[in-house]
Amino acid sequence: MKEYLIGMIYHYPEDYEIWLKGYMEDYEAATAIYIEASNENEALEWGYQVATALLNFVNKTEDLTLEKFQHNCWYIEDPSKDDWSGMLDTFLHVKNGQMPTLIDMTVKSKL
Repeated sequence: MKEYLIGMIYHYPEDYEIWLKGYMEDYEAATAIYIEASNENEALEWGYQVATALLNFVNKTEDLTLEKFQHNCWYIEDPSKDDWSGMLDTFLHVKNGQMPTLIDMTVKSKL
């Protein structure tokens, strides 16, 4: 098994509402998680599930999808060369199928 760093997009409802009114250029937030999996596809599939759960968690609902907002997930092949290289130790580590503590993934948890 190998750990894969999976990036994901989500948003807070307040930012989305402000964006809809035209007062904000971008409403999206981003984070990442290390997923221990057999391969990249397996890690991406579980990352998608985590990203969907995170989106619903911060929006206090259960029916939002990443597709509805054109959010996505991606594999960060070389984290040391990524824009987030200075934050790598802040991302959670889970095994494929293990749901992280979602509050710990949010931007607001870093404040």
